[in-house]
Amino acid sequence: NDKIVIPESLYDRVIDIAHDGYQVQHEPCQTSELPSGPWQLIALDFYGPTESGTYLLLIIGEYSRFIIIHEVNTTASHYVLPKLHESLSLFGIPQIVKTDNGPPFNGAEFGNFCNYYGIKHRAITSYWSRANAEAERFMQNLKKVFQNANINQIDWDFELNRFLAAYRATPHSTTGIAPSSLLFKHESCSRLIQLYEKRPFQFNNDDISAKLNDEVNKQKMAKDFDSRHKIKEANFKIADEVLYQPPKHKISNKKNPRRHTEPDKTLGIKGAMITVGRGDIKFTRNSSHFTLFKKRNNLLNNHNRFYCSNPPSTKSSSSNDLPIIPTDSDRTIIPLRRSTRTRKPPDRLQYK
Repeated sequence: NDKIVIPESLYDRVIDIAHDGYQVQHEPCQTSELPSGPWQLIALDFYGPTESGTYLLLIIGEYSRFIIIHEVNTTASHYVLPKLHESLSLFGIPQIVKTDNGPPFNGAEFGNFCNYYGIKHRAITSYWSRANAEAERFMQNLKKVFQNANINQIDWDFELNRFLAAYRATPHSTTGIAPSSLLFKHESCSRLIQLYEKRPFQFNNDDISAKLNDEVNKQKMAKDFDSRHKIKEANFKIADEVLYQPPKHKISNKKNPRRHTEPDKTLGIKGAMITVGRGDIKFTRNSSHFTLFKKRNNLLNNHNRFYCSNPPSTKSSSSNDLPIIPTDSDRTIIPLRRSTRTRKPPDRLQYK
């Protein structure tokens, strides 16, 4: 038979002989500890080139598994660093950046960038991509994205954005929590999540403090604004006739009146948003762009009040009950009152 019986005392020696000349030796798998918080440790890697000859810069949060992708023309530092700086300005400066030893991560510019922001650069072992497992595993997903785009004959960047939206909102296979939930502490919007009842936002002490401070400071700013601008609340009602005053940059001819001469009618009121219309034309503006329209007879009555001691009769003999416009004979002219002070020329003129 082809079976050999080996004494137990020779087990180790036989194993050494069998492994003699064997080139590959796998070390035990070593797992890394999860960072203590979001965006403290990020991993960088490249995918490409794409069909358009560009590359994709991957930025992966090791804690949340949230992924950001930027398209760059090349892997040169003058293309990569501005995109990296854009993400850091949006999400904050991490403590550690993990990369491979390829360009531009092995250059002086990237080193200076990390030193400037106080970031520790952790370079993985050369030719051992498993040390950057999160980024390498995601490369397989990107390959499928480009394959789907080719099969469906759609732009790959559209397919990529659609995939990222679903990926960020789906619970990760390792953490069991969606990447967006770990990073932003809320449910990300996706078509699938709309089918389920959303979980309420979990407030902590920082959230409660931020909400209280926001409410107090907003009330203070609103009070200061109203005081400085002498704000008067506009009590518009539905069906009121108002005159619209367009913004200055919308007035083409400065000789025209600032306000429209024809009144519009209010159709809807929602807070400070006023919807008006005239005929088939409807538009919505802030209430500060409108003033109540005063009819002409009211203006005449207000005008005559300063000239007549006895207000004119408003009874009309016509069937339409139109107001009677007063004439000069109906008015009692009040003479101007002059000063009774004794006036004399100044002494320097030497008048006698």
